[in-house]
Amino acid sequence: MASLLYVDFCIMARRLRQMLWVTAVVVFVPFLISYVSGRETSISLDQIVAFPIIALCIAMYFALGWAFGADEASGWEQGRLALPVTRRDVVRSRYLFLPLFGLVVLLFVALLALLCARLLPLLMPQVSGELGLGSLLGFLLLAYLVLHLLFSLQLPFLFAWGTARARAIVVLPCLVPSLLALLPNETLQSMGAGLTGVVGALGWWLAPIGVLSCVVVYLLSMQISCRLYQGREL
Repeated sequence: MASLLYVDFCIMARRLRQMLWVTAVVVFVPFLISYVSGRETSISLDQIVAFPIIALCIAMYFALGWAFGADEASGWEQGRLALPVTRRDVVRSRYLFLPLFGLVVLLFVALLALLCARLLPLLMPQVSGELGLGSLLGFLLLAYLVLHLLFSLQLPFLFAWGTARARAIVVLPCLVPSLLALLPNETLQSMGAGLTGVVGALGWWLAPIGVLSCVVVYLLSMQISCRLYQGREL
């Protein structure tokens, strides 16, 4: 199974530059446009916590799409089964790859956000305030868990149907940020304040409760995927 994980990480390494460019455009361009145009008279570092969360979501969905898409496009999905591995090993390796890759991305974007929190006030006078490490990690952990709960629903369809037939199920959740962008700023601010209140009320209890729930659902999803993939014709 280690060889299967190695292949998945090699695929991500080959697409890393494309992933970074897309993430940079989606995350930083709207911020720079608001700054240059002067529409934002003051920017708090608390608002910037959304950027690493968006970057985490983009990277995870790139990993999900490329991992399955590259298999089908290159024929590796059939060739992989010629190795001394079972279909159950294939499913388990993919379920292990996504959280491992997510942890790498989470740590990277957290460090990048902390670096930006140090540099932005020096480069842009409009930026003020402080970015708390606890709140940053709390929001990133929440996004990480929500993503894996969502993957728990999507992965069985990908293993049962393949990327081509299950594309709509994978793409639909990606439209949620676009729909949220259409909402008025006051609505988004109230939603953010409500989410901040929930995270603050739960505190560090959020971590064990969320992790335990996510692990249980994720493992259940893996068992379902194993059964579905066993009966799929390649």
